[in-house]
Amino acid sequence: MNVHAHLITPTTISYKCPDCFSNPQRRTSVTNRGKDGRLIRNRKPTVHFHGNAFNERKNQVVARTSHCIHTKLRDVFITIDDNTERKDFPEPTELIEPKDFCRLPMI
Repeated sequence: MNVHAHLITPTTISYKCPDCFSNPQRRTSVTNRGKDGRLIRNRKPTVHFHGNAFNERKNQVVARTSHCIHTKLRDVFITIDDNTERKDFPEPTELIEPKDFCRLPMI
């Protein structure tokens, strides 16, 4: 199953599962329709969370095993691209040259 991540943090990757839906009471189902075929508006795609190994923030495709009860434990390929929101990552720091912090004369 191929999905797109909608949010990554230094510890988690989250995506909306296309195979299961949740209502406000957190009960899951395989469709957003009732037994009579009508659309049930309060069922939304379930958001699943997986670990973000190595604190990665770059664009990539990561493989995880689904823990969704409706997908029978199949592999999930999560695509992290430019549309993925990145949150709580530290800003990259600039390298400090030795001449900027060293007060000793250079020989």
